[in-house]
Amino acid sequence: SIKVLFFNLVFSIQARGFSVFIRSTIGWGYTNYAILFVTHRNIDLRPIKIEELYEEILFEITNNIGCEANDVCKESLIEFAQEAFKIPNSKHIEILEASRGKEPPNIRLNVEIIKAENLLPKDSNGFSDPFVTIYLESKSSHRYNSSVKTETLNPKWEEHFSLPITDNPRNEVLIVEI
Repeated sequence: SIKVLFFNLVFSIQARGFSVFIRSTIGWGYTNYAILFVTHRNIDLRPIKIEELYEEILFEITNNIGCEANDVCKESLIEFAQEAFKIPNSKHIEILEASRGKEPPNIRLNVEIIKAENLLPKDSNGFSDPFVTIYLESKSSHRYNSSVKTETLNPKWEEHFSLPITDNPRNEVLIVEI
């Protein structure tokens, strides 16, 4: 997530792939927008049109997770962006349809397993060799396992997992087994 200053307002934009939007001001009142493509260590800087930037922001708004239950939230953001960019209605509808026509981004659930405390002993030595299994209920055959922590009842993992979500994210259930 990056922050972009636009008309003295700060937008937080999730970059898709390796695209990062930046803004530079040259002189008084003249703004030059650019898109920065970063692929491994190569950097390519090219100017973009205000319509391209507006389309990307509309794409981010329409594909935002967490706003589905309340379409007023999305509509308010879209109206605000249209006012901020000063886009006429006819052009706005055209750009909005183009942004909705793009392939939606891949959604991932990022999970960090930190620790467990006061586990029950399972081994004859009074300890356990715990590990954590996580998976999405809709994909119970695709499981992720943490490392095994030997002879402990208070394991610390600090391990990260990224689970792909292909169905409706609001209906997904994360299963955690120790």
